[in-house]
Amino acid sequence: MRAGIAWSNVGYRSYSRRGIAPECLRLLTEIMAMDSSGPSAYYGGASHAIYLESIASRRIWDLLAEARDLGLPLVHAGKQAPPVTVCDDTADLVLDLSRSATGLALRSQVTVGRERPALEAALLLGDPVHGIAWWQADGEPEPRPNSGLRLARFSQPVDPALRHLFEQGTLLVPRRDETRFFSQYYAALRQRVRVASGDESVTLPEPRPPALSLIVEHLADHRLSLDGSGNTASRACPGGNRSVRRTDLPEGAISSRRALSSRP
Repeated sequence: MRAGIAWSNVGYRSYSRRGIAPECLRLLTEIMAMDSSGPSAYYGGASHAIYLESIASRRIWDLLAEARDLGLPLVHAGKQAPPVTVCDDTADLVLDLSRSATGLALRSQVTVGRERPALEAALLLGDPVHGIAWWQADGEPEPRPNSGLRLARFSQPVDPALRHLFEQGTLLVPRRDETRFFSQYYAALRQRVRVASGDESVTLPEPRPPALSLIVEHLADHRLSLDGSGNTASRACPGGNRSVRRTDLPEGAISSRRALSSRP
């Protein structure tokens, strides 16, 4: 923060008499309230910084956009620093699958409109992840001096399980494990993130639609045994752990793997 204001005294009313708009002070106060370190960190003399990656709420993006609309400049620290740009376009995470000499290469990619941040020059924001900051995009030989830092929110929260894939960069699947990858992991990945093959070197299988089945076995003395089972795109659902119900019978009358009395 500049203009003689610090996070420790942003709430003082005296600043409203220094030509600082009340709505800007209100906005800064809201941002300060989101800091996970708590109010006690702002008192004691030392200058305190708020780290965007430590803010868990997606509400921060509404506040940053509001700050931009109010004309409150966002800049790097230091003198003659380049601006910080809050992008209108949202970020989308894509897992790109390509063929390598030894098997499959699964590489994390992020797209923001027509721009693709270079992952080695990017930082994920929030836990769970809700945004990204980057200072270099793919195809740029070096950070652009007039662009500065760029920020964008993700269109939807990033699954925590995918954060490791993002930070790892590229995951290699040996050729001997390709069948296991597609049968055990591919469908689950598709449920969490978009999977594509940018160079079309890999033919991606279509996901199987969910299917449910109910096996009815006739027993003696007008009794039935019902076994419900099913599968989704990611896993099978054995009937032994599932409850099966029918609307034409009283609630609880039928359950998976249970022998039932039936009276005419």
